Amino acid sequence: MKFLTVGAGSMGKRRIKHLKQLGYKDISVYDTNYPKDAAEDGVYFISQDWTPNQVFQNSKYDAVFICTPPTTKQKYIDLANHYCIPCFCEIDFKDYYGRYCPSNSMIFHPTVKKIKEILKNGVLGDIYTFTYHRGQHVDDWHPRDTDFWGKKKETSALKELLTFEMAWLQWVLGQWKEMVGARSKVLGYGMDDMYNLSVTFHSDKGACGANILIDIVSRPAIRELRIVGEKGMLTWDGGEYIRLSIPNAADVQIHADNDIEKAYFEETKACVESLKVNTPFFPYTQKQHQNTLEILRRIDGCVM
Repeated sequence: MKFLTVGAGSMGKRRIKHLKQLGYKDISVYDTNYPKDAAEDGVYFISQDWTPNQVFQNSKYDAVFICTPPTTKQKYIDLANHYCIPCFCEIDFKDYYGRYCPSNSMIFHPTVKKIKEILKNGVLGDIYTFTYHRGQHVDDWHPRDTDFWGKKKETSALKELLTFEMAWLQWVLGQWKEMVGARSKVLGYGMDDMYNLSVTFHSDKGACGANILIDIVSRPAIRELRIVGEKGMLTWDGGEYIRLSIPNAADVQIHADNDIEKAYFEETKACVESLKVNTPFFPYTQKQHQNTLEILRRIDGCVM
């Protein structure tokens, strides 16, 4: 297969690395920051002298990975669709037109899959509620980038993070329905930097309440999940252990692989398998992504 990766930032480099690990050797990279064409270690770098249309028109790619900021993703999805090239798009809080395979990296995370398995097996019984806090200071996302898109209101890092977290939380715990909450601005970037939400989610057992805090002010970064069930409690601090607390029994620590790179690798692998035959069996569909974005729009309308 012949691949094109558009964008050579952190995620673009990651997708290139994983494609090479999967054994693919025909990989091109287009980034408007490249001053000239070059080839290095089996990867061909396309320079800014080429227009996007020329890049897509002049080579017969089997699949495209779109790893650009939110401001340019739609342009590359349109080109991929126009030239009938299946494409994958990194997760985003915008609803793009056209056909693409949307990212949801955390559903491939070994620990997240283990948590879903624990709940599915009924270890906690019926789920009553959960709390979740995820935060990372926006200045720590891309500290070397002097013009980071996440610090701009129209391409907010907070909305990006909220979308990323919503996508896997719903996969594990069920669909969010009603919600109320509050937002705040404390960093002075002229955009929201915290969402504090009270959510009603619907699982197989009915409707339950939950509290969710997503922020781009926490330093150090934090990920803290606590699920309360009929038979006990599960906690995960983003590390390599899941803790189960069951009444009248000793706490149990379950080791789970916490290597996020494995999640990105498995997602890349699953995406390639899906794009090979151009059929939608990738485990996160555009319809699911659109449902996530609809909730994001409702959150924007309900938080004060």
